[in-house]
Amino acid sequence: PPRSTLFPYTTLFRSADPAAEIKAALSTLEPDLARALEVEGGHAEMTKAVGVIRGMPKHDDLLSNLGMDAARAGKLELAHFCATRCQTATKLQTRVRVSYVRAMIQIGKLDEAVGSSTQGEVYTRHMVGTRIDALKAIDEALASARRTGDAELIQDGCVLIWNVALPLLQPSLIKHCKHMLQMAVSSLDALQSPLHELRMSLHHELAAVEANNDFVQKASGHVEKALALALG
Repeated sequence: PPRSTLFPYTTLFRSADPAAEIKAALSTLEPDLARALEVEGGHAEMTKAVGVIRGMPKHDDLLSNLGMDAARAGKLELAHFCATRCQTATKLQTRVRVSYVRAMIQIGKLDEAVGSSTQGEVYTRHMVGTRIDALKAIDEALASARRTGDAELIQDGCVLIWNVALPLLQPSLIKHCKHMLQMAVSSLDALQSPLHELRMSLHHELAAVEANNDFVQKASGHVEKALALALG
């Protein structure tokens, strides 16, 4: 598959106004949080209002999922507050999703900043550093996800790794994300994940890295796995 291919997440939004859907869901899942986000005065006042909410969310797993949906839709502020409410959750799965959301927010803010930049301006030290930092956080969260055995959680982390690493798949930069790509593909292979296109893409990139480093046997192994997936 071409490097430009992204592997989209499944989202729950059915209208052209994801923010309205997220807020409506919040009103059901976490009414206190929904009310806190309606205060006037911008982000600072909302932060204060969210900070005084007592107790843990009753549905922190659903709230963390909603945070991911918000980040996918580019509603970064809503995603941030969903993650904030779930950050001390007792469930490991929820804490992993909080880590995913925070990494998505990092990249979302970066994408907003470079949205009007030319291709040459995109490849700055800040861009590369931000993506590497996000990949490290996702990699750590994925290791935790693997301990849970939650296939959906693991696959979400692997998709995130691919999407975040995509601009770094250049000869001079891919060394920074090789470990994360290996983590993603080994996780998907262990699950026998149905995300064959993603698995093929990961094996293809890793084969190229190993071949460039003259590790012919390792490169051949990745090529063979990619071909096996392609042939079904």
